[in-house]
Amino acid sequence: MSYAVNLPMSDILALRLRALIIPENRYKEGIDKMGACPGVKTNGKILVIDDDYAIELLKLNLESYGFDVVTTIDGEEGLEKASSELPDTIILDVRIPNLNGWQVCERLKKNPKTKHIPVIVFTAYSQKTDFEKSKKSEADLFLNKPIDPDELVQKIHETINKYKKKSKEISD
Repeated sequence: MSYAVNLPMSDILALRLRALIIPENRYKEGIDKMGACPGVKTNGKILVIDDDYAIELLKLNLESYGFDVVTTIDGEEGLEKASSELPDTIILDVRIPNLNGWQVCERLKKNPKTKHIPVIVFTAYSQKTDFEKSKKSEADLFLNKPIDPDELVQKIHETINKYKKKSKEISD
């Protein structure tokens, strides 16, 4: 179950959010580059598990590149959605409620139904220990926030293509 809460926003936060919104030309460029049409998702499904205030902006940005995006802010709900939605990749923050990102990743990789789904740890925490914990939890990629949207989409495509190639080699 999801809830939306409208809270008053400070001027500084409003400016930060405005800076993250996609310019109209980037939307069109993303659609053209990825071969998608508005309203038609062709680049796969992404599950974003993140409690950051900008999760809806990340969703909007990824949708502008033709991805179908499902979001949640909770680790346990993220596990449920991963099993029910079976996304092409998962973008996972480390600091989330109920289960942290590493616990979620470990459980995803141990579950036969979700172990094939690539997991991208996407976090503002960039200590060496954070990277090591991500590697230990079998995350496929570790990315630091903030990141240029074009670079994020490129990394998502690389991760998905790597898994598709690996799956094809296994089935051949």
